[in-house]
Amino acid sequence: MKKIYLFIFVIIGFALAFSACNKSETYADRLKKEKRAINRFIINHNIDVLNTFPEDSIFKKDQYFRDANTGVYFRIENWGEGETIDQGTDVYLRVAPNSILLVDNDTIKHGNSQPTTAMVFTYGIESTYSSLASYMSSNWPWTKDDYEYVFLSPACILPLKHGLRNGGIVSFIIPFSSGSKYQKSSNKPLYIPEMRYTFYND
Repeated sequence: MKKIYLFIFVIIGFALAFSACNKSETYADRLKKEKRAINRFIINHNIDVLNTFPEDSIFKKDQYFRDANTGVYFRIENWGEGETIDQGTDVYLRVAPNSILLVDNDTIKHGNSQPTTAMVFTYGIESTYSSLASYMSSNWPWTKDDYEYVFLSPACILPLKHGLRNGGIVSFIIPFSSGSKYQKSSNKPLYIPEMRYTFYND
């Protein structure tokens, strides 16, 4: 009789384990959740999504261009001044506070507006387009590495390919698949209301 009870408990254990595995979130599930979060944000903020880049390079109020290759949405708030960027130019990035992680609506209240915390990449060198750090510090104030871990991604390059100049300002909606190391580790899309670009040539 004990063997029968033991067998029944083993079967129940396997069934529960199998059920738990089936309920675990898949990558496809995370993508669906992300899509819902982005769509909800777009609707709630009356965003007009453009599938082609504006011919006159002027974004009307609440217009965002969606890059078909990456799924990244961005809007040029200010084109900046001077010439377009050259290969090998260092770009310093600063983000304003109040970026939002769209899946759970967590607000990132800290921006790196101080010169000492600017994120940096080199245009044309893809290895610099994401953070070298493997985690984000829990300490405050954040360092340059912390900001790069949360905000720096290949998505930041897209406006430069469309002619953004020194001093330009861009707003983004970035899916986690095209996002920063933090986004990829947390599977969260990110809204950045303001990212400022400063060019630096030696």
